[in-house]
Amino acid sequence: MICDCENRLKVCRGEDLPHAKLTEDDIREIRAMHHYKMEQIEILNKKYSAKAIAQKYGVHYRTIEKILSYETWRHVL
Repeated sequence: MICDCENRLKVCRGEDLPHAKLTEDDIREIRAMHHYKMEQIEILNKKYSAKAIAQKYGVHYRTIEKILSYETWRHVL
């Protein structure tokens, strides 16, 4: 879609498109929310990793991984 009849090299994109439902501010907010989510996931992954849990209980991290995958302690639900 061409926005400017005089300059055919200018192409509409983003908010300039007539069917656009999002604004540039919406895009910035969406990206900020996603970035925040990824930071929180990283924090949780570090806090609740198999290694962190193993350290808390004084066992090897593979012990925790086996428990979580039901290789051991399968009878406990």
